[in-house]
Amino acid sequence: MSTSQRLTTKDFAIGVLSITAVILLTAILLLNTFQPRTAMAFAQTDRTPGYTMSSAQLDGTTELLLVVSERGQKMNVYAFNKVMGRIDMIQGIDLERTTEAVQKARRLGRGVDRPGEPAGPARK
Repeated sequence: MSTSQRLTTKDFAIGVLSITAVILLTAILLLNTFQPRTAMAFAQTDRTPGYTMSSAQLDGTTELLLVVSERGQKMNVYAFNKVMGRIDMIQGIDLERTTEAVQKARRLGRGVDRPGEPAGPARK
């Protein structure tokens, strides 16, 4: 009996599938070894007429989006809700009331430190 050295279609297909399997296994191992880090884009600011948008980092995995309405004097804080897969408003802040409260505290001399003066209880 003599064996034929001819490459059959079946043998060729097995060779291609084997090489493909090795390439895919290598890719999976590389992807598992080099886990991608979370992309963070904090400290980015953009302005449009009437609005200022900025991002801030809350912790190592959470970023906040701050949207300030210059006409309405309001700031809304948003964060991505991973469970629901959407962006939710965390807090709305009335900047006009906040500014008035800070100015009132400065006039009364308490609650807000003045530039050039010691902070907190050391001040008399």
